[in-house]
Amino acid sequence: MKTNLFQILDVSKIPLKGLTFELTATPQELKMLAERFDLPAIASFKVRGNISGDNVLKVAADIQAQITQICVVTLKKFNTDFKTHFEEFFSENGVDYDAEQDFDIDMVEDVSDIIKNGKLNLGEIIAQQFGLALDPFPRSTDEPFEYIEEQPGQKQNPFSGLKDLLNK
Repeated sequence: MKTNLFQILDVSKIPLKGLTFELTATPQELKMLAERFDLPAIASFKVRGNISGDNVLKVAADIQAQITQICVVTLKKFNTDFKTHFEEFFSENGVDYDAEQDFDIDMVEDVSDIIKNGKLNLGEIIAQQFGLALDPFPRSTDEPFEYIEEQPGQKQNPFSGLKDLLNK
């Protein structure tokens, strides 16, 4: 197995005992991921995981990355350490999956994704999970949240400012 991020695996070559992998994104892959998810930069991107199963494959992995995001409050760039874990299931036809028998999980209604032509696009799976786990409203930890508590008895009418405009 190669060590770069984007690769397609032949599922027939995955051993019965499973396959453990460690992947690191190349500089080109870092740039592509940053553009795809509208991030200013990604300094590093590493994935450690395991693929197991027979009729149904379970892909479980941990993603660690150093990313640059834009704060929704200040619109300034800030660096952050990103970590997430995911598990996803795949089968040839998408239906031969019994969660209680195949894996020790409680989500019986969870449907597996389909393996197409005996190939599993591992890089795309990882990229999708990364995108899903990104904070859609990133906020720098340098910007404190200022909560202004209303004083009792000082209920302010939201239209009180219009009164001043009428008197002009």
